[in-house]
Amino acid sequence: MRNALICSLALAFCTQAMSQAPPPPAGDSSEPSINVLQNPSELDRLDPVQFLGMLKSRAGTPGWMTFQAPIYGWVRAEHIPKLIALLNSTEPCRPVVMADASVLPESSTVGKEAAMMIAGYRDGRYPSVPTSSDKRVGTPAELIAWWQKVPKSKPKP
Repeated sequence: MRNALICSLALAFCTQAMSQAPPPPAGDSSEPSINVLQNPSELDRLDPVQFLGMLKSRAGTPGWMTFQAPIYGWVRAEHIPKLIALLNSTEPCRPVVMADASVLPESSTVGKEAAMMIAGYRDGRYPSVPTSSDKRVGTPAELIAWWQKVPKSKPKP
């Protein structure tokens, strides 16, 4: 009974304090923004490397690019060589996360997000893991070794 009373009083105090707090100043960029991609067709006009460019351009503002569900077939074999070339990039970019991710990264790099795209191709869907920090993505060396073993189709004469 005593604990319930303490919790009720604490909740009332917090609610009152929050209602009296001043609103954040207009244009305050300290609040993270969440861009949600709800429709795979939103990416139809971008290939994975162009999408990385967009993520890079939004690196200065806190936030995430959130996918409601994975996209199938967006990352294709033809994109992998360009993504592999970006694996060691330390350029900052906005992190990609699945909507159900339990941990949200504070930052990311073009290299980490390129690795997540390669893992998405490998796994048949992008994103295939909650964030690029997920160990299931693999290291750049592991992804390169995997790609070298993937049979490549030969162009038709």
